[in-house]
Amino acid sequence: MYDYDVIIVGAGPAGTTAGYILGSYGLKVLVVDRSRFPRKKLCAGCLTHKTIQLLQRVYGESVDSLKERGVIDYESDIYEILYRDRPLIKRRYPLPFYFVDRTVYDNFLLNKVKGAGVEVIEGEAVVSYELLKNELRTSSRRRLRARFVVGADGVNSIIRRTFATGPFNQRLWDKNMATALEVFVDRAVIDRDIGHPMILFGFIDYGYSWVFPNKGQILIGSCGLNRVNRKRFIDSFRELLSYMKLDGLDDIRIESHPLPSGGFLTEPVFGNTLLIGDAAGFTDPMLGEGIYYAQRSGELAAHAIYRAMKNNEAIGEVYNKLLHEIILPDFIYALKLRGIVFGYLNRFQFAPMRILFNLFGDIPVEVVHGLRTYKWFKKREKVS
Repeated sequence: MYDYDVIIVGAGPAGTTAGYILGSYGLKVLVVDRSRFPRKKLCAGCLTHKTIQLLQRVYGESVDSLKERGVIDYESDIYEILYRDRPLIKRRYPLPFYFVDRTVYDNFLLNKVKGAGVEVIEGEAVVSYELLKNELRTSSRRRLRARFVVGADGVNSIIRRTFATGPFNQRLWDKNMATALEVFVDRAVIDRDIGHPMILFGFIDYGYSWVFPNKGQILIGSCGLNRVNRKRFIDSFRELLSYMKLDGLDDIRIESHPLPSGGFLTEPVFGNTLLIGDAAGFTDPMLGEGIYYAQRSGELAAHAIYRAMKNNEAIGEVYNKLLHEIILPDFIYALKLRGIVFGYLNRFQFAPMRILFNLFGDIPVEVVHGLRTYKWFKKREKVS
């Protein structure tokens, strides 16, 4: 009755991670994506320590091997935090931040999944999904059925739309939607050497801006909640460009994309259909980090599907239990922290942040790297 054991809709980091693991288990897996790879993807492209650990655990890839393959573009063990043009914190930490071009990174992961024996269909969109039948229809009029279907098709997921009468709160989702704006600028255009990541507050409400280095380019971005900023996005972003002395460039192209930021699904399962990554709202509500949580949720979904097939366990119980143990506790506490940081510290132009960093030392950056939890900043026994 089924064409595949598992069909995964979306070939980003979430979908390819799930596909790679399931293919390694020997299951018959299909990954389908509307784009042809390599394709452009807007993203800050920052890999934290926990992401590097996941790439080692799942793919056996190290920092050195990723550099050799041209996946890691830049690294820095220095980070800086500012309020507009006023420096607050500048520190060095032993674990670097790594930066990737998502076009390269996603294509690398897709080639990995192909190498695991997974069938891939590129350039073909899923146009409808019958949730109770586990049946997909594509833009070329294919009908595809699988025992399990994984929605990894991003913030505008067509698979998630079928959850409208199930475990999905559209109001909460809309309330926590954010917008990110980004530009890539050649280094030669900027009159200063930017060798480390910079986080800037004060240009946007309930969010932050960033300046991230790459080898030949600098990525400048900004992200904030839609309900707070409304129509101020472009004006606030142009203020950021003015600070970077780029407001005079006529050919600069500002691009934007939606980002889920706190409306995450706590039970993203309906029948034998699972949601992962942005489709389930799995980005850090405080910092907007999405690559790690996309891949981690893909990893958890793959393990849940394998256990369901091997041991006849209920897929929803297994996947939800893993999420509530590993991912969701951090999201819940990050959401609480967001209210404090952007609600309280913003009143004082984030000046207390300098005091907090002096008090807590490297604890905040250890949370970002996954060495500590958002819950009371406790040390993790194991980075996963």
